Amino acid sequence: MMNAVNNRLDGHLAKIVVYAAFLLTLVFAFNLQSHSPENTDFVGYWAAAKLFVNGQNPYDSTLLMNLEKNVGALFTAPMMVWNPPIIFAMLWPLGTLEFETANNLWTLINVFLIFISLACTRTLFVQNNPAIFVSWLMVLCFQPLHQVFRLGQLSLMLVAAFLVAVTCITKNKRFLGGVLFSILLIKPHLVFLVFLSLLFDAYRTKDLKILSGVLFGLIALFAVVFIQSPQIISQWLNISGGVVDWKSATWVTQFRLQFAVPGKMISWPLYVVPLVGTGVFLLLEKYTWKFAVKFKPTTSLIERLQIALLLSIIFSPYGWFFDFVLLLPIQVYCATQAISFEDRTVRLSLLLSLILINLLTEVVGLYFSFHHQFFWYPTVLGLLYFVTRHFLQKFSTNH
Repeated sequence: MMNAVNNRLDGHLAKIVVYAAFLLTLVFAFNLQSHSPENTDFVGYWAAAKLFVNGQNPYDSTLLMNLEKNVGALFTAPMMVWNPPIIFAMLWPLGTLEFETANNLWTLINVFLIFISLACTRTLFVQNNPAIFVSWLMVLCFQPLHQVFRLGQLSLMLVAAFLVAVTCITKNKRFLGGVLFSILLIKPHLVFLVFLSLLFDAYRTKDLKILSGVLFGLIALFAVVFIQSPQIISQWLNISGGVVDWKSATWVTQFRLQFAVPGKMISWPLYVVPLVGTGVFLLLEKYTWKFAVKFKPTTSLIERLQIALLLSIIFSPYGWFFDFVLLLPIQVYCATQAISFEDRTVRLSLLLSLILINLLTEVVGLYFSFHHQFFWYPTVLGLLYFVTRHFLQKFSTNH
């Protein structure tokens, strides 16, 4: 009887923590939201969506610039959308709204995406009420998330899609999980190893449900976009310029800067670094060159997907600090696992490390105004992830 009462109280406490955290996050997000949204990345999404809805070319720099200037943007060049056309299946509703309304709705949607992400994280990793509290704390101090709200970025959509997809897999809804994974292809350069992991899993299990779901989801997203704009593919392929030569927060950019010759940026890191990441992924999972004959992964699919996501971002050909919000599951995983450790020193060291690397980004930001100075962030968080896994295995073995 007493246990039933305690369980009921624990359930009510968990709900109170979640609702309070959601309200706090809502206030937090609107406070972080830029007071000049017309000069953030979001105005590019809104303008492109507006052009798309009106049957015009959403990748046309002149048309984008005119719309952005009309709402008060001060850019000298238009804020472009570089993503593949499937992005407009997600952005379409924004094009039907006025700019200010769309901006506020976008912030609210992102808060709900956090809520969904944490709900999935609770299902996957969180075992008790203190862990629920810690997971929300880790979200609020996660610096890439701050940047997402300041710039009105869309990366939280990918975080939620990844976590809901993984949750579907744990519930044996593999096809639906695959459909949700297709949303990640909005930014394929940040998740390339995730799809390699899914491909290997299909080979090992002889189960094509996830890959079939990915293919179905991709076709559905393209179909939605084609109905509105049959020329969208050619419009995307004809964009002048690109983003691969920009200084982004990756090891690729660091190598290109270090080995650049005067007046020219070298290109080999764009290919070599992702290939190294692929090799590291295979090595960590103890694959051999005989994997095509005998495939024996050492960890579960869920763990492999986490590792694949982490390594994809570390070895990505390009990516910005706000893109590191995709590592939110890694941060929350480390924190919620850490508080379960009985060793107080290890527990506090891991939690403080997670907080300190986020504080360090604030310090770096005071002296460097460019995002490419944060190239170290995913690697450091990755090291903490593997340290957490090490201690988790160690303490589990001791018991």
